[in-house]
Amino acid sequence: MLRHCSILLAVFVVGGCQTTRSPAVAGQWRIGHQEPTIYAVEYHPYGPALTRSLAAPHPDFSGWGRPRMQSDLRSLKRLGINEIQIIAEAGWLLEKSEMAARIPVFVQETARRAPQLTVVLVADLEHLQPDQLEAFLEFCMTLELHIYPNYVAIDGTPVIVLRGAGAFPDARHPGLRFEYQAWEQPPGFGPGELNAERTDIRVTVGAVSTADEWRVPRKNGRTIAKAIRAARQLLPRRLVIRSWNNFADGSFLQRNSLDGNAAYEHISKALRDDVQ
Repeated sequence: MLRHCSILLAVFVVGGCQTTRSPAVAGQWRIGHQEPTIYAVEYHPYGPALTRSLAAPHPDFSGWGRPRMQSDLRSLKRLGINEIQIIAEAGWLLEKSEMAARIPVFVQETARRAPQLTVVLVADLEHLQPDQLEAFLEFCMTLELHIYPNYVAIDGTPVIVLRGAGAFPDARHPGLRFEYQAWEQPPGFGPGELNAERTDIRVTVGAVSTADEWRVPRKNGRTIAKAIRAARQLLPRRLVIRSWNNFADGSFLQRNSLDGNAAYEHISKALRDDVQ
């Protein structure tokens, strides 16, 4: 990952990161970044993946239109985060052109309604076929992300974060910059994750197993709040919360019929405590 790209890559707060507060772990994995931590959140377009949810109950969203975007942005603006990571599968973006066209609309709405938030596209390449790579890169260019002042860029070149890009280690495009996400779960660090540079952390609100059982108890948001406070002690460069609205795997913090607004309020308080 590029060093001075810290404004944009999310510190993913994954898997109910119940990071231990023990001095041994804190000393072994201390990040010690001196600048203020960047708080990011994963954000999923409201497509088919979110309607096939394991995490019933979930809201019935009829698409990803401007009203839904604006509602989300109002909530995210109040939450106290700095960065929104739009998570999408590269192959899905190629197949769902109508939904994909809404990505720049969302970036535009963010610039208008929450200009303090930066936005970056995180593309999962795991299921992308080799012969689709060129088409995907050209698609990214059609989004014209360079025209939005709040989209993450390096020297004016928009950044696309690539996830699961093992088959495409040398992806290149003259009009784009790429960051590669690689994460690990260090011994003794609990179920949280560190990025390859050990400067970013990601934690999760909660997740469900394939057996439809809660693997990470939500506890009305107390689990994620505890994880945020524990991870913050390591002074990370970035801390990413997973996720705003992934109802497919149960890591949502958006208001819902399971625990209402509890997760949102707990996270909001934890973030406010961290900056005091």
